[in-house]
Amino acid sequence: MNIRKELQDTNVKAAIISGMLFFILAFPDLFQAVDTLLKMIVGGRFANMHLVVLLIHSVLFAVMFYYVNRFLQKRVLIEGDTAEEIYENCLKQNCDGKSGPDYNSCNYDCLSKNTTVWKALR
Repeated sequence: MNIRKELQDTNVKAAIISGMLFFILAFPDLFQAVDTLLKMIVGGRFANMHLVVLLIHSVLFAVMFYYVNRFLQKRVLIEGDTAEEIYENCLKQNCDGKSGPDYNSCNYDCLSKNTTVWKALR
C-alpha cells in the first residue's frame, strides 16, 4: 500500500465531503431558520443575531469536518501505527546493544524487511 497515494485520495474525499457540508450548513434557508429560532429563544438581546448564527455554523462545521477526516483517514493511520510498531519491535529484538555501523546495518535490515514500514518512515 502506498501511504502517500492513500492520503492524497483521502484528502480529495475529505475536500468533496467538506464542500457538501459547507453547502448544507451555509444554506440560506437553514441560516434563516436558525436565526429565527435563536430570536425566539433569546429574544432581541443581541444587536446582530446573524453573527451569532454564523459562529454556531462555523463551530458546527469545524466539528463535523474533524470527524469526517478522522473517519476517512482511520485506515491510513491504523496501518501507519502498525508499521511503526513492527519497526520498533524489530529494533528491540535485533538491534539491542548494538552501536555505530552495526546498529545502522541492523536498522536498515528492520526497515527493508517490511515495505510498508519502509514507505511509512522514508
